Amino acid sequence: VVLVGAFFTWINIKPIPLIIAAQALNGMLLPITAISLAGLMHQADIRSLPYANGKLATSALWLSVLICLGLGLMALTRLFLS
Repeated sequence: VVLVGAFFTWINIKPIPLIIAAQALNGMLLPITAISLAGLMHQADIRSLPYANGKLATSALWLSVLICLGLGLMALTRLFLS
């Protein structure tokens, strides 16, 4: 990380816009990843029966997906509105 920062400083590129772009990309990818994992965890043919989630764990999983969606939308609106 330090070497990348030194390289960008050496070629006279400010790293702040790159950091903001990386955060925006994370804001877009996190909900997609969370929904994909939640969908995979819900498929009974992928996981074995002893490892099946109960209703409480499934509810917590979808709650975390909704939180990820909210955080992703907040990050994107903050990026485009500022």
